[in-house]
Amino acid sequence: MTTTAKRMAAACVLALLAACGGEPAGKVDAPGGEAAATAAAPTLAVAAATPPAPGQPVRLTLTLTGGDGKPLGPDAIAVSHEHKVHVMIVDSALEDYTHAHAEPGTTPGQWTVNFTPRFPRQYRVWTDFKLAGAGHEGHQQGEAA
Repeated sequence: MTTTAKRMAAACVLALLAACGGEPAGKVDAPGGEAAATAAAPTLAVAAATPPAPGQPVRLTLTLTGGDGKPLGPDAIAVSHEHKVHVMIVDSALEDYTHAHAEPGTTPGQWTVNFTPRFPRQYRVWTDFKLAGAGHEGHQQGEAA
């Protein structure tokens, strides 16, 4: 992929996030790590069921927690653009991009999403959601090593 194409891909991801009301609010350093965010902002933790490998499907578990520390399950998140949680997954070279929709997991606050990485690289995960009744847009980011 050319440098121009990479820049265009990055601009598209940023435009998607900007169109949804803001920039990512938290960062996860490793799968299962805790997001660093402001006290009132939702947080995100990302865990992979298996280490990501090119061409192999991977199930990610996303744990969303409100600024009050309570899990953000299906009742806490409103439908936006026909889905509750939008997930954007991009590799570190900006050559592989997945837009998916997370499904509620078995534990409150956990959401699952599947993707198949094309490259043996680190992938960054962004979530986009709207809290029910609050009008607050949540934009979180994390990494799936």
